[in-house]
Amino acid sequence: MQTLQEPNSVGNVAISSKSMANEYNGLYSSAGLSYDARIIIGEDDVQMIGALEQSVIPYSEIASFDIQNHSIRIKTAYGFSMISKIGLQCEAFRDDLHSAFNRKVLKAFFIDSAPLFETRGEYEYAENGFSSSGNAMINLYGNCICLLPPSDLGRRIPLCFITDVKVGPIDVKVSMDNGDSYRLMRLGRELDPFVKALNAALMALRERTQSMVLSVCDSLDPRESISLAKIMSEGIAAPVGTLMGISLAFVKAAEGRISEGHASESYKALKGICDPLRICIGIKSKLAGESDKEGIIWIIAPGNSKNVAIVELAVSEDTAAATFIYEFGNDWDSFRKELNRAMEAIDFKREAIRLTEDELKMMRYSDYAMAVKRTHALRFIRKCFAGRVIHHSPESWERDMLKHLN
Repeated sequence: MQTLQEPNSVGNVAISSKSMANEYNGLYSSAGLSYDARIIIGEDDVQMIGALEQSVIPYSEIASFDIQNHSIRIKTAYGFSMISKIGLQCEAFRDDLHSAFNRKVLKAFFIDSAPLFETRGEYEYAENGFSSSGNAMINLYGNCICLLPPSDLGRRIPLCFITDVKVGPIDVKVSMDNGDSYRLMRLGRELDPFVKALNAALMALRERTQSMVLSVCDSLDPRESISLAKIMSEGIAAPVGTLMGISLAFVKAAEGRISEGHASESYKALKGICDPLRICIGIKSKLAGESDKEGIIWIIAPGNSKNVAIVELAVSEDTAAATFIYEFGNDWDSFRKELNRAMEAIDFKREAIRLTEDELKMMRYSDYAMAVKRTHALRFIRKCFAGRVIHHSPESWERDMLKHLN
């Protein structure tokens, strides 16, 4: 929790006027500090305004919240805060806080559309050696399922990485391509409608991806477009060698698209200094700042002599561009898969990767901080980040790149 001033001191503190519709009166208590306050559930935080004290709890720092003894208990890394003496409004306060908290989490998940389906139920998941369970709002969107509990254990489950959906009498289990699994339970009568909506979203995703690959190469036959869509969904970058095994024409068309953008010269250089068959390319649509109706090509290239990866976006010549450099362990395939998951999770907003830990603590980056906390792949990729190379000129770019590769 952050306080706007030292406890037991007086001062003039500016309070945000955003989203001040949900207001309550109660007693705020935390770490020896206790005072009657007007409590505002805002867009980014909960604010407590007393006669002599003012405090704020950012949503990005909340670990959990619940009702305990007719009071709201909020847990952060700094300890517990209690909001009491709100009488019969306790459940209403908790619900308003959960709704505002969820809106902030959805921003961190880069969700800006209405859900296709929303319900409430129980969940349990196992991912990368970590497991959790609880109660949550469960929202289905066109590209993901969001688990939204009253805690920092929420998850964004990308549809593009789902490999299996198993429906039981009271549950549905979703399995991912990396071994993670998510089980949604006790949805009641909404189980069957949820599964139906999920299947429809998965089919729509496949159709969107087929349209995307066809926009790159319209000569693909149905079998080729289906195979490509399976491994390139939602911008996933796949090895050129694998893509050539499906359609050489598609690879040539994609490279033709690259030649039209910022990455033209750098892609030629990468093919000369990296194994061209191990270079991965993907297609990302609706990239911020780009009029990319047909999608932007992006590239992951592994170094030959070092465990270094180079990531390039083939944006237009009018867009500022930088090459991102990563250093990873011995497993190239595992790295590129985690990079794909991280890029999908942050909607290709690479600022979330390059920010330092200190910068991530700044309130203006709270959305990114919440995304990092809830996304293992993003934490992994941040640890691998080794620097950027700016595109000043083809010569300076290649010279700086070779410094990382040699």
